[in-house]
Amino acid sequence: MEIRHLITFQTIIEIGSYTGAASQLGYTQSTITAHIQSLEEEIGGELFTYERRHLKLTQLGRELIPLAEDLLATHDQIRNIRSNQRLKVL
Repeated sequence: MEIRHLITFQTIIEIGSYTGAASQLGYTQSTITAHIQSLEEEIGGELFTYERRHLKLTQLGRELIPLAEDLLATHDQIRNIRSNQRLKVL
């Protein structure tokens, strides 16, 4: 599982579409689709479905949201360790 796949998942939820997420993240729509397919393969089920041409989260997708948020928050903390230590030295 790659962090960028979780970022893609979170961005799709925030924006509400693969196309919008691709635009915001600077990816092609096919890359966004590949990220979600990779996540779905690892998790073992669909994260999104379409109802009347509207993107909807599946139950599995809803269950992933808090876990993805926790992982991404931890990822940010890890990335910021170095800058926090520099500030303490000053």
